[in-house]
Amino acid sequence: MATETIHLNLTMNQHGQITLPKSLRKLMGLEKGSGLKLVASPTKATIERAETIEEVLADLDAKKSPKVRAKIKQLSNKTAADLRDEYIRSAAGQKYYKEAYDLA
Repeated sequence: MATETIHLNLTMNQHGQITLPKSLRKLMGLEKGSGLKLVASPTKATIERAETIEEVLADLDAKKSPKVRAKIKQLSNKTAADLRDEYIRSAAGQKYYKEAYDLA
């Protein structure tokens, strides 16, 4: 990660827009369509590069326990319909539907 810091003075146009100079876009690793996160108070604003969906998912994946990872791998070749059908046929599924729908 770059440790370089740049200081820029930007001017807002008549539509309330600013342009991020190429040097800033390059420093932040921004490309067309990149997301930005803005944190503002009455006297200060901070702009950060928003995490990509890949970064968010990788972070979530890193937080999974080995047990959860193993279960995901075990179920990865099944569709939602397969999982639903298995649950319906299971003892827990049968109990749930019996109680939920007052089945005799």
